[in-house]
Amino acid sequence: MMFQTLITLFVLCGIELGFAYLAISLKQEK
Repeated sequence: MMFQTLITLFVLCGIELGFAYLAISLKQEK
């Protein structure tokens, strides 16, 4: 159970970091 929770947290953090990276990249292009 605990291991699955950690994986879920890592996945959610990765998704948020991905969106933040995309937003920064788009802002730098313009």
